[in-house]
Amino acid sequence: MCEGEEVTFVVGIQESFSCEVNIGAPYELTFPDGTVQTSATNTFEGIILEAGEYEARVEMIDDGISNGTCPCGTSGGFSINSNSILVNPVPLTPTVDTTDRYVCPGEQIILTAYSTENTGGEMIWTDGINTNDILYVGQSFTTPSITGPTTFQVYERLGDCISPVAAEVAVLIETLPPPVFANADVVICPGESTVLEVVNTDGSQLVEWYLDPLGVDGVLHVGSTFVTPPLNNSTVFYVRITDEGCESDLGSATVEVEDLAPPTVANTSINVCEGDNALLSAEASSGGVIYWYEAISGALLGVGNQIEYELDVTTNSILVEERLGDCISEQLEITINIDALPPIPEIIAESVICEGSSLALFTNSFNNTYLYDWSGPNDFNSTDAEPIISNSDISNMGYYQLEVTETLTGCRNISDEYFVEITPAPNPGLQDTIRIHDGEQLQLQASGGTDYEWTPTEYLSDSTISNPVFTPPYLVTSNEEIYEYSVSVSDGNCESISTTTVIVVPRTEVVVYNVITPNDDGKNDEWFISFPANIKEYQIYLFDKHNQLVFKYEGDDYNSNRWNGRFMNGGKIVPNSSYFYRINISQGNKQCKRCTGMLSVFSTSNN
Repeated sequence: MCEGEEVTFVVGIQESFSCEVNIGAPYELTFPDGTVQTSATNTFEGIILEAGEYEARVEMIDDGISNGTCPCGTSGGFSINSNSILVNPVPLTPTVDTTDRYVCPGEQIILTAYSTENTGGEMIWTDGINTNDILYVGQSFTTPSITGPTTFQVYERLGDCISPVAAEVAVLIETLPPPVFANADVVICPGESTVLEVVNTDGSQLVEWYLDPLGVDGVLHVGSTFVTPPLNNSTVFYVRITDEGCESDLGSATVEVEDLAPPTVANTSINVCEGDNALLSAEASSGGVIYWYEAISGALLGVGNQIEYELDVTTNSILVEERLGDCISEQLEITINIDALPPIPEIIAESVICEGSSLALFTNSFNNTYLYDWSGPNDFNSTDAEPIISNSDISNMGYYQLEVTETLTGCRNISDEYFVEITPAPNPGLQDTIRIHDGEQLQLQASGGTDYEWTPTEYLSDSTISNPVFTPPYLVTSNEEIYEYSVSVSDGNCESISTTTVIVVPRTEVVVYNVITPNDDGKNDEWFISFPANIKEYQIYLFDKHNQLVFKYEGDDYNSNRWNGRFMNGGKIVPNSSYFYRINISQGNKQCKRCTGMLSVFSTSNN
């Protein structure tokens, strides 16, 4: 057994002919460190093993039959005979040199491991992939041929106990990188020599140069730096690096021998817009350096693939050449023409407009070959010559600018910024939809202006005020009636129009208004009574506090001739007081449920 395992010990007793277990006495288990554990039974459970020997004992007593021949006596005593169980320690991870080892491809290497605590176990070597596949058992292990990076693992085994964690040794392939050249591709003029150099060596490696990849002609030169002989033809030189028996892959450096071609330019005649500098570009044909000259004076303008040239006359002539070492290419001539800019455009537009109206942008620069690019607030952008912003709002207020491009030359000009102010339009504040019952009046309400105009004018008390009273005719059917009104609101600068819908809903019961104020002011001057459309005939009676009849109506169209607060003979307005009313309705067997009550009259007029 191995240290660290969890086991159960069971103490077996071989009773002699004269002794037996003393009932009630404990069993004892002695640990390797001398610790003693007792148990009332012969079983010790959940024991985590320690390295060393375990011993068990139990108290025995004379069986009372054999005349005292039990050595433990009649008072009991511990047995003296017991087995011992040896527990092996779990070996620690073996000790190895964990430094990465390097070998050339195909080589072998000897690896050595030692017992960390000198427990005397044996070393088990695996390839680190399948730990059950044992490569070797022993302290020193000669690896097979190494063809790629490999990690070996080694364990210590002591009996059945194996170190839980293996030691690892990495064996890497000593791969020499191929030669790296300071200048692997070189262009020289005919008859010139050049210097080739390998830069990835430290001076201790062997660097050999060849004229052919197989080395048939022998070594041409040894050393990291090689001066070629004068060359008249392009030549490839091969190099290999050797270090402690390991060889790198073969590298090569090419020396091109050629007459320099002129540099490559996109166009030998270019156009530049007035006021711009010419950006001149050329690509070296052979990896050389580009030189630029002013054609007339021969002055050097710059060196490099790209220069910026400030123009001073209408037509300019530039020369460009390529240099590589002492080689100079033929010169190319580049002609630069200056194109005139389009005139500065002028923006024409109203500087102040009302919100909701259209903003029209115009310009005095018109040409069929022009492109237009308008920009402005709220990310406005348009390519129309004369764009229009419909239904403008405050977000369209700000600075506008126009850029004009001549498509024939690509030259462009830009206008000054032009500010457009957007004046907010009045907000009428109308409700979209309003529902009222048959017989009710409604005071419409608009706001935000000084002048108002309602359309249509029918059923309105005044179509030129902000809050006219809407008095619809009584419904003659049980269907809803819909009225739409629009109001034009002006604040003296801007105007806006809004619409509201009034829906007159039929009533399902008689509604009697209990107050009138007959002052001839157009407000509550008449006694309103609303009848459902299905009631065809009724009688209305009004009495004063002396039970004298003040007003009566019999028929089916009261609201075409409502009571105006005057005595029946068309005389004066009745005194301010409360009056009793009764309404009789015959509709099958049903009578009006709320058709008696009091009506209050309040008036400031005695006419």
